[in-house]
Amino acid sequence: MSLQQCTHPVLGAYDLTHLDVFQAAVRPLVGAKELAAVTVRTRPLPKGIKGRASQVRRVARAHGPDAQTKPEERRAS
Repeated sequence: MSLQQCTHPVLGAYDLTHLDVFQAAVRPLVGAKELAAVTVRTRPLPKGIKGRASQVRRVARAHGPDAQTKPEERRAS
C-alpha cells in the first residue's frame, strides 16, 4: 500500500511530494478511530551531544540481551 493510498482523498501525490522541510503527513488516531490525513510541522532536532552515541552503545552492551555472556562468547556466535 502506498502512502498516497493512506492519505487519499485529503492529500494526493502532489501534496506528499511537495511537503516542506520539517513537515510530515500523518493519520491521527483519536479514541481508537483513524481520522483524515493532515500535515503537521515538526521542529529540527537539537544539536547532538558529543560522545553520546558511544555512551548509548556501551550501556546497551552492558544491559542488552547478551549482557550475561562474556565478550569472547558473543564474538563466537
